[in-house]
Amino acid sequence: MDLTAIRAGKVSKVYKLYKSPVDRLKESLLHRNKILHSEHHALHEIDLTIKKGEIVGIIGENGSGKSTLLKIITGVLTPSSGEIEVKGRVAALLELGAGFNLEYTGIENIYLNGLMMGFNKEEITAKLDSILSFAELGDYIYQPVKTYSSGMFARLAFSVAINVQPDILIVDEALSVGDMYFQAKCITKMKELFHTGVTVLYVSHDLNSIKSLCNKALYLKNGSIEAYGEAENVVDMYAKYVREQMNIRLEKSDNSEEQTYSLRNLKIEDHILFKESVAFEEKVKDFRQGTMEAVLTELELLDEGNNPIYNVDFNDKIKVRMHIKFNEKCQISVGYHIRDKQNIEYLGSNTLIENIGEISGEKGQKIIVEFITRLPLVEGRYNLSTVLSTSVVKNRTSVFVDYTENSYIFEMREREPYKIWNKLYVPNKVNIKKIN
Repeated sequence: MDLTAIRAGKVSKVYKLYKSPVDRLKESLLHRNKILHSEHHALHEIDLTIKKGEIVGIIGENGSGKSTLLKIITGVLTPSSGEIEVKGRVAALLELGAGFNLEYTGIENIYLNGLMMGFNKEEITAKLDSILSFAELGDYIYQPVKTYSSGMFARLAFSVAINVQPDILIVDEALSVGDMYFQAKCITKMKELFHTGVTVLYVSHDLNSIKSLCNKALYLKNGSIEAYGEAENVVDMYAKYVREQMNIRLEKSDNSEEQTYSLRNLKIEDHILFKESVAFEEKVKDFRQGTMEAVLTELELLDEGNNPIYNVDFNDKIKVRMHIKFNEKCQISVGYHIRDKQNIEYLGSNTLIENIGEISGEKGQKIIVEFITRLPLVEGRYNLSTVLSTSVVKNRTSVFVDYTENSYIFEMREREPYKIWNKLYVPNKVNIKKIN
């Protein structure tokens, strides 16, 4: 039994770029032997096999070839060379509302899109109630779509694509449109589809959503496949590249204006000794990046008695202790993130948030920074990532001085006597009134 849903063999796409429409005309009619164009290779010999039921996130910078590949898969574009094989009915959200006629009403566009997907009128009518219920457009469904807001447009387009029971669903940044309620509703519906065996290609710049929704990820770079495999590993590879590129760009910028702070009393006990761990350096060497003007030399997760901990009970009080050495004179903010096994961040802090600010240090100086907090988390495996950085634009952009991923792994035990079902719990005040 063939389980292949999509297969691409040496697929390339080359666009001819002209300086002006006149050059295009001259080349085609007047000077057949004269080249008046340059070539842009949007895709270069893509070899890819996606199996039925796989949920594949597609990531990469703008211009990496993501949309071109999806348009070839859907048949909107033809490859310049190579072969593409797609098995099954495809519902695509490459651009929300693509293929809609702005003069038609919403309900007319439902039938139009359904016919374009290969359904007959009776089949579309059978699905109409579920489409209308999901879209929640009320009487607007009978108005021309040119009168719709972008959110209403998104509701209708997604409702049509998601409710036609496709074999292959392609979503390209569709969930970034519409209100928060609609986005949450879309994600819930997509998760339902995932369990029905639908093959999904999902393009997003939201790397957390790729990790949480997808089991595989395809990383495109300059029109070629940079990596394809387990979503968590591929997303981390891409995230590291993005941060490196950001640091390069920011190092060339002269717009670095940020208030600096002197080192404050961090209230670390006098008997606590500074640590430089070879084992820690070895563990994080493949997962760290930055200017290295200051470096983390050891990371500890401790209980209230300063004992190392790897298994934590719900809401335990813990210390995140960071040993830092300055290799150059600089000022840094110090922070950490606690992430689950899908590397989605749930808790964390830094010295800016805690109103300490950036910490100044001279070359050779050593400091210990300690965060004391609680862990109101559901049971499971978590990891710590640490950030030493210098702000460039307040609250928005920073240069990594030393960023380490998966620096410390620990397990949260199940809460007793009553299990919590959400990822994060904070106490609630409950009011009750008895009515006679």
